Amino acid sequence: MSDQDLTVQDFGDKHRWRKSRRSNDQGGACVFVAVTNNHVGVRDSKQGNDGHPLWISSGDFDALKKNLALA
Repeated sequence: MSDQDLTVQDFGDKHRWRKSRRSNDQGGACVFVAVTNNHVGVRDSKQGNDGHPLWISSGDFDALKKNLALA
């Protein structure tokens, strides 16, 4: 997925939060993702600036993506 397929959101912290432009505001099931050197942050789009992200290691995030693809 290229940056052209992503929407960037500023939540007032130092991270670049992105979500797919393919996500729409109809279902409310979107997440934002931010990537650091060793971790990936995930936050619920419905919570906006008030939500707290879940930070997991990059390896655990890769395993999560793999398991979701198999489901």
